[in-house]
Amino acid sequence: MALWEATTASTAAAKLAAARNIAAVASLFSRLTSSQCVAGLCSAGERAGLACSGGVGSAGTTVECPPSLARFVGRLPVALSPLTTAPTQLTSATGDFCPGQPIPGAFGAPASAIHEAGAPLLQELSNVFATTVAGVFCVPSTGNGLIDLVADVPGPGAVSVPGMAAVQLF
Repeated sequence: MALWEATTASTAAAKLAAARNIAAVASLFSRLTSSQCVAGLCSAGERAGLACSGGVGSAGTTVECPPSLARFVGRLPVALSPLTTAPTQLTSATGDFCPGQPIPGAFGAPASAIHEAGAPLLQELSNVFATTVAGVFCVPSTGNGLIDLVADVPGPGAVSVPGMAAVQLF
């Protein structure tokens, strides 16, 4: 193996290892009013009246329409580890998925299992470069009892991120 191939292979291995141990920082805002993308415009918050491309979920929220900075409460580090292209799950007969979880269940409902499924490359012949990484994890306490009570943490979290792999040929 040539030197550049070994370097490229070790760099790729390092990037793959780093991708499996991703941490995120969630920004916490009070929920007095909601910033939404309505008819292509942010309805409130720091970007009120500016263009946006659409909301997500039943609340119609989007990162393009952040809430007002006056409602910022703090940041919460969350380890999204391990993310995988394989199925992943948390299970608990009692619904207590995380250490110190005050209310059994997940996402506001009774639960004994949380499942997420990734998708490896080459799974679909129509798009061999499509992939999904997914994971289930525990969201830690904020250290503030009032915020923990309102946010229902510590508690379970789940993420599923679809993407496309890119190949660069030299």
